[in-house]
Amino acid sequence: MNVLYPPEAMSQQYFKAFQAVVKSDSSLQARIRSAPNVEAVAAIAADMGFQLDPDNGLRMLLWELQEADLEGGD
Repeated sequence: MNVLYPPEAMSQQYFKAFQAVVKSDSSLQARIRSAPNVEAVAAIAADMGFQLDPDNGLRMLLWELQEADLEGGD
């Protein structure tokens, strides 16, 4: 039986998968930290095959990585 998910649920799954990849890849973290805006983060995700909207989830991920960089941690 095929289960259809609403687009929001699929987007959340893609975001969580992308987030897991980011957390395990320090070079990707550096690319995202240097991104000028959330649209650039969405473009990085797209280059990796993740079709994500530049939404609050990506904004939060960008903010967390930049904040960790300012605090000197990962």
